[in-house]
Amino acid sequence: MGRGMSIQKLCLVLACLTLMFAFSASTLVAADSDERVVVRAEGLIQILAGGKEIIAQDGVQIHYRDMVIYSDWLHYATEENLALFSGHVQIEQGGQYVQSENLEYDFKHQKAKIGEAKAVVVGEGLKGDIYVRGETIETEADAIFIHGGKVTTCDLDHPHFYLQAGELEIYPDDKMVIRRVSYWEGRIPLFYWPYLVIPLGRESSLELPQIGYSPSEGWFIKTAYNYYRGPESYGKLHLDYMQKKGFGTGVDHTYYDRGSAGKGQVSIYRLHNPQSDITTWEGDWSHSWQLNPEVKVELGTEYWLQPAVGQAEDKWELEPSIKLAKNGKTETYTLKGEHRRIQANQFSTETELDWKYRRRLSDTWQLSSSGHFLGMGPEDSTGSYVLYDHNLLRTTANNQLSLRLEQDVHPALRGKRYTSFTWETLQRMPEITWQSRGWSLLDGRLPAYLKVGAGHYRETYPKELGLEGNKLSLEGGIATRRFNLGPKAYVTYDGSIELDAYKSLVSYQDTDNGRLVLDTPEADMSRVVITSYPRLVVRPLDPLTLDFSYKDQWVIGSSPFLFDELKNSETLSGRVSWRTPTFGASIGTGYDFWSGTFNNLAGQVHLRPDERYELNVWASYDLEDDTWQSARGMISLMPWDNLFLRAGTSYSFTHEKWDSLDGQVQITLPHRWRFEYVAGYSGVKEEWTKSSAMLALDLHCRELRFRYDQLNGTAWVEYSINALPQTRLTMGAGDQLDVKVDGLADLISQVSQSAGGN
Repeated sequence: MGRGMSIQKLCLVLACLTLMFAFSASTLVAADSDERVVVRAEGLIQILAGGKEIIAQDGVQIHYRDMVIYSDWLHYATEENLALFSGHVQIEQGGQYVQSENLEYDFKHQKAKIGEAKAVVVGEGLKGDIYVRGETIETEADAIFIHGGKVTTCDLDHPHFYLQAGELEIYPDDKMVIRRVSYWEGRIPLFYWPYLVIPLGRESSLELPQIGYSPSEGWFIKTAYNYYRGPESYGKLHLDYMQKKGFGTGVDHTYYDRGSAGKGQVSIYRLHNPQSDITTWEGDWSHSWQLNPEVKVELGTEYWLQPAVGQAEDKWELEPSIKLAKNGKTETYTLKGEHRRIQANQFSTETELDWKYRRRLSDTWQLSSSGHFLGMGPEDSTGSYVLYDHNLLRTTANNQLSLRLEQDVHPALRGKRYTSFTWETLQRMPEITWQSRGWSLLDGRLPAYLKVGAGHYRETYPKELGLEGNKLSLEGGIATRRFNLGPKAYVTYDGSIELDAYKSLVSYQDTDNGRLVLDTPEADMSRVVITSYPRLVVRPLDPLTLDFSYKDQWVIGSSPFLFDELKNSETLSGRVSWRTPTFGASIGTGYDFWSGTFNNLAGQVHLRPDERYELNVWASYDLEDDTWQSARGMISLMPWDNLFLRAGTSYSFTHEKWDSLDGQVQITLPHRWRFEYVAGYSGVKEEWTKSSAMLALDLHCRELRFRYDQLNGTAWVEYSINALPQTRLTMGAGDQLDVKVDGLADLISQVSQSAGGN
């Protein structure tokens, strides 16, 4: 009995304390310490049933994680962790908010049910706010369901346009399933889709019928229909007609969808041309598994098949691939293999292997490896090669030690376009480098560094013998340091001395039996490289700056290799500039002491007397030939608020022709109309490059444009929504006829994904 009285007294004391603090925005914690729910109110907080229920009124606030909920009234059941809000409910999270008249939130199971919700979505990638409305919004830990939802970027009470859906299921970072979605312009529905399955975070699957013309396909019409049978069975059907290629049918099907745990997809497309009776099949298959939080496996293949019709044999391509990736705290790697088998005029194969590996062995040691292998088949080795770069690195506060094994191949041998090249392969077998970190002289006033290296190198050359040998190097110097000469001048300086010695040099030739040494030079080689780079900057007047620099690289001796070849150079450069808010000008040149020639004299003038006028001129003059090289100019004018003009041109004195002439006119017309014209002419090609006119109507949150391209002879009507990603409906005529919508799915995806975060 006595104990019961003490509990009653304790509850009475708690109730009195609650009432005392209720009128001063008090705080009450009603959950365990890890997941606290903080309740505040400006009016009244009542604790009922021995603390099992909480009633709060007037200016109610609940703080939970990074979310804040405001309302006029709250009933909170502490044992169930269930809260009921009503009256001017607003949920804020991540800079966005949702407004509604009532909210039911289950803190224990992370579920919410919002009635008559209005959300405002903001973000760095959006042009303004996006407004979302829903009759009911339900959320769970891994999904959001919106019933009777509307989406718009129009801020009016009666928006000019909106997207309406019967039901949206949002699975964050995965996909969004939309049922019965329609696009409304005012009170007029323009488009309707029974089902849409939109992947979040990658290319959308939303497609409208496309009607158009292209030289390779002729006139065409392409349609797609989305279907949805469940979370792991959905996709898209294709039905196309192309005048020159025939009929196309296909399917993109998802048969396995576990979100971040993995996904399986297959695509098949058949194209039959009745005129040539040629049928082609193409498609791909991909499947991924998340084996654990760090390791992921991806399998896939692509194929293309054209059965024989009056030809010797079938034509086909097959490209399977596999990828293994790990992203851990101490170890990351990616291993990807691809194999291509091609049957065209002849049979060929290609195998590619890429890898990247990094492992932190300790706080100071790190191991990394990367490489690429290409094999062109068992008989063709001319296009086969392997690149690799292995590095063991030790880093401390005072120094860094590196052990490196590398093989590099000239880009010309990797399929790059080069007319000529001087080397084929380079091998570091191995290379050891030690370098200081954070060293200084004169009590820290002069930053300095020391670098020591040793390596064994091999180089091969086109149609010549290869070269192999050792290199020892020692380099020391002063890192860049700024020395102030007063308030109006400063000097920067860095310089170094490098000593290189080349030992055990041999010329060799690779044969089937190994490496054959053909020649041994009689003497070793060595060189000294001395570099110095001082720079002086003086500002005698506030707008005036004088910048002078001198760079000297003196090479005594030479290197037998090409990878570290250095040449003597000595240049003196200077630039004078004047900068004010309304006027700027600069001129500069340089002198090469080794060649005894001047660099081109380059100048620039910038004039902006006010915000309505701006002029820029650039010019280059050859001091050696005493001739002008080129000149460019651009002027921007806004004589009135409703008129903007811009013109630019460049002239080549070498060809004695105008390289380009460009112009732009923009006129703001009454009643929210705008006119723009863009033109361009190439003097070198002696032809117009641009000539198009546009008439646009500002419709508050949308814009209607009429565009005519004189060069292509096409006319376009564009309707766009002022949001990002941009949504645009275009219709055109001329040699081409096209009707398409760009960005609508991305708009739905981004809005729903952002709203789901609330």
